[in-house]
Amino acid sequence: MPVISSLILSLISITIIFLFTFDKLSQIQINWLMIAILLHILSWVVWSLRISVMSGYVDRRYRVNLREGTSIALSNLFLAAITPSMVGGEPVRIGMLSKKGMRTGKSTALVLVERVFDGL
Repeated sequence: MPVISSLILSLISITIIFLFTFDKLSQIQINWLMIAILLHILSWVVWSLRISVMSGYVDRRYRVNLREGTSIALSNLFLAAITPSMVGGEPVRIGMLSKKGMRTGKSTALVLVERVFDGL
């Protein structure tokens, strides 16, 4: 029952926001929207590169390629978005790095160092 009520509340909220902002949405220039989408995708690529470089430093035998890094980053974002306080992403990243061959302790260290860099 809590799941159904939260879905109903979300749909009502989205509908209200859409009704109040529909006139503004029609004024958006497509150029700026495309630039925003490209920048968002670029942030995923940069995150994937960061995972790739840091994994090479943590464990020389194992380095994440760009495709694996993107998969790890997007999985992290998805789970973080659906869990309270965005806490679900880090365990997913640790698990995915461990499945790819990195030891659990080293993958945990990589994720913790990433969080430190984000904090700085």
